[in-house]
Amino acid sequence: MNQNVSFVRKIVYLAIIVALLLPLFLLGQPATQQAEGSSRGGMLANMRLENDLSQASLGEIDPASESMKLASLGMSGVATNILWTKANEYKKTQQFDKLSATLNQKSKLQPNFIKVWEAQSHNLSYNVSVEFDNYEHRYAWVKKGMYFLMDGVDKNRHEPRLTHYMGWFVSQKIGRSDEHVQFRRLFRRDRDFHKDLSVYVPMDTQDVLGPDQMPDNWLVGRQWYMRAYDQVEKQGDPIRGKSPLIFYASGPMSRINFVTTIEEEGYLDEQAAEAWEVALAEWKRYGLRQIPTSWGHNIQLEKYEETLAEKEQLEAEFKELAPGLWDEIREEKIAKLPEDARQALEMPAEERNEQQYPLAYGAGLEVRPTYREVAARVESDKRSRAKGLARRIEELEQFAEHIDRYRNIVNYLYWRT
Repeated sequence: MNQNVSFVRKIVYLAIIVALLLPLFLLGQPATQQAEGSSRGGMLANMRLENDLSQASLGEIDPASESMKLASLGMSGVATNILWTKANEYKKTQQFDKLSATLNQKSKLQPNFIKVWEAQSHNLSYNVSVEFDNYEHRYAWVKKGMYFLMDGVDKNRHEPRLTHYMGWFVSQKIGRSDEHVQFRRLFRRDRDFHKDLSVYVPMDTQDVLGPDQMPDNWLVGRQWYMRAYDQVEKQGDPIRGKSPLIFYASGPMSRINFVTTIEEEGYLDEQAAEAWEVALAEWKRYGLRQIPTSWGHNIQLEKYEETLAEKEQLEAEFKELAPGLWDEIREEKIAKLPEDARQALEMPAEERNEQQYPLAYGAGLEVRPTYREVAARVESDKRSRAKGLARRIEELEQFAEHIDRYRNIVNYLYWRT
């Protein structure tokens, strides 16, 4: 009897397993493409296709990467942690070839994790390169970091952040290092590297050639920035993890850095003057670009003076609608101040003591009428127009303040003049 029960139980389990194979097949069937036709695959394959989550949608397919992820049997996270530990150990013990190989393995397990490409390309180009005494060896490791990052660009073609980062490496790492004189010379003569870069950006146009008619790192870096801009504007890829203000400033600044560098190198002729004109024109085009802000609206850095001029014009019109009201409201507010604050405000600045300075400043802000307060007391037949002007003036005041803040971040006015 017990044997029969055990046999029946095994048959039931086997039947359940067979029955589950059908929904598993419908869920997990991969998409296929053959000569006689193609199949969209199962539900998961369709969801990946519809949401652009397949590796083919994200970037270049690497068979070795797919094999490693399959071989890890769902434990790629554990494998990645082991590789991180090994990479750190190889770096400490200065086994840099093993470090490079380990980073390649890690990138195959996480080809679409952006931080892997950013952090480890920086590790190779910035941290490992400085461990060598010979500047040519340093330059070789700087390039290794760039090659690693270019691989990341291939695997993540909808990530302009990586493309932008590559522009930073080519321009800033080569152009700002302590060895920038040697690095720039090596880069200009590195035809093999130029050939590899030409797969991604133009390397034979006048836009990348320096005064010696050889590719200049600042101008080549700018081409990478321009490629990142095209990804955003033409492909519709989002800018993740980087302020649009800084993102779009990098390209024009590379051209400015190119001009300042060639002047330091002794090129002070008409060619440098023309390069300044081109750089200034590009900087102004950047100033006319619509830049999203953290306040939820767009600004144009070049429009600061125009915004102030419009504000002053509307203020003059507003004052004609409300003659005397501004002073009247201010006097009413002064009368309501505490005695010590009123005395500090009315006292000449040179006679105030340490306690009265902050009192006077706070009181000055408190008694200042707002445009809306004044508009509310304008004659009824002019009140609607006054309220409209008040709203627009306050809006322009905010816009001007925001433009000024963003200008200061990128030192816009300095480079424009």
